[in-house]
Amino acid sequence: METTELHYQISSVLVVFVLTLVVSFLIQNIIRRRRMPPGPWGFPIIGHLPLIGDSPFKTFKDMAGQYGDIFMIKMGSWPTVVLNSKESIREAYLTQQNNFVDRPEFFSFKTMQDHRSLAFGKFNKIHRKIANNVLRSFANVKSSTTEEIIQTEAISLSKVLVSSTNPHE
Repeated sequence: METTELHYQISSVLVVFVLTLVVSFLIQNIIRRRRMPPGPWGFPIIGHLPLIGDSPFKTFKDMAGQYGDIFMIKMGSWPTVVLNSKESIREAYLTQQNNFVDRPEFFSFKTMQDHRSLAFGKFNKIHRKIANNVLRSFANVKSSTTEEIIQTEAISLSKVLVSSTNPHE
């Protein structure tokens, strides 16, 4: 009699614990979704990855018809904001820069954390800001176009890289 009562108490505690976890998870998701752009509910863990299909641009266009030009999906477990019009991209780039510069901490980003480039590492915000300022100042040069300047710089950079990897040249 005592063992069945003990099992009943343990199972009751476990059920209450699991229900508390599920309810707190749902409340947390509802609160978080209020602050985010609208979007469809995704699958746990895998998010919307199976729904995107072979042509994401068509899927995103269909979703934009339902949720608007700015909506949120989940790429795996990471929430991702999709900007689906030229106007929304322009507004995000010009007026909301600080909200759109972070990257999720994917495995590839964690492994490249010490690599300092525009795409990877903890200094990517600073590097992008510097690169934007430099490109903006290059764009103000009257004598040649930005594309020509970038091509010239890319050629000189590739020459430096080749000479540093091949010491006989």
